[in-house]
Amino acid sequence: MKTKVISILLLLLIVSTISYAQQYRKYPFRSGKVEYKMDGNTTGTSTLIWDDYGYKEFNVENSVSTMFGQTTTSNDYSLMIGSEMYEWSNNDENVYQLSNPMAQKWEDGDYDEDDVEAFSIEMLEALGFEKIGTETVLGKKCDVYKGLGKVWVWKGISLKTEVKILGTISTITATKIETNIRIPSSSFELPQNRELIVNVNIDQHAEDEMDESIEIKTDEINDALKNLFGGN
Repeated sequence: MKTKVISILLLLLIVSTISYAQQYRKYPFRSGKVEYKMDGNTTGTSTLIWDDYGYKEFNVENSVSTMFGQTTTSNDYSLMIGSEMYEWSNNDENVYQLSNPMAQKWEDGDYDEDDVEAFSIEMLEALGFEKIGTETVLGKKCDVYKGLGKVWVWKGISLKTEVKILGTISTITATKIETNIRIPSSSFELPQNRELIVNVNIDQHAEDEMDESIEIKTDEINDALKNLFGGN
């Protein structure tokens, strides 16, 4: 269930930062760092850094998840170099290499720089999100979109996401943002002394993560579904 919560939140973060341009331009700034706070059933922090307009990107997430009386602590890492994605965690001795089809399109795309922000908005609208107003996050004027949850977007970068899972609102909120800063090249290095598993199927990898999640009693699942859909 933690995977479901985090996947939805990360989906909203990802779609609000997707953009195309010449020579790989995922973000409107050459480099940057965003620190996030996570609240809800899963609490913790997440830090995103990037360089070369997103060609190199690293994310670390330290979280504690409580579901159905079970508590899980995780330290998860992801690194993207172009269209290649690498994932690892404190609960696994391996590093998994996956190919990201969307990032491959960023590499192959030929778009004007002005499209960076516009394309992220088009992606949100294609997923059924509608702009409902503007609000300020970290002193930045954000466009607010509502659909599968809510997203606060500034210059194509998500500064806040919010979804409701099992009656509990889970959020990821930016607490600090810096742009056009110096990022050490060592920030984008793979960890040593871990086995590299290459060409992992992204769908199978997601299923394996779900299989490793905590076991939940049937009665607890039924109660949760009743609460989710308003049953008695």
